[in-house]
Amino acid sequence: MLQGIREGKIENKLGVTEKNAEETATFVLYGLWGIIYNDRFTKEKIKPKKTSMEDMIRRLFY
Repeated sequence: MLQGIREGKIENKLGVTEKNAEETATFVLYGLWGIIYNDRFTKEKIKPKKTSMEDMIRRLFY
């Protein structure tokens, strides 16, 4: 994430710094994990599409 920000490939909408990069990455990955595996915990038949997760990543970083 930091490399992408430094190289200008990722816009820094979240205000990621050297100090908070690990916590930010953990938060984002935990959130995406929750979206991907939501149906295992809630027993719902609604499964998010890969495109919706990609859209969320774009909104956060680009």
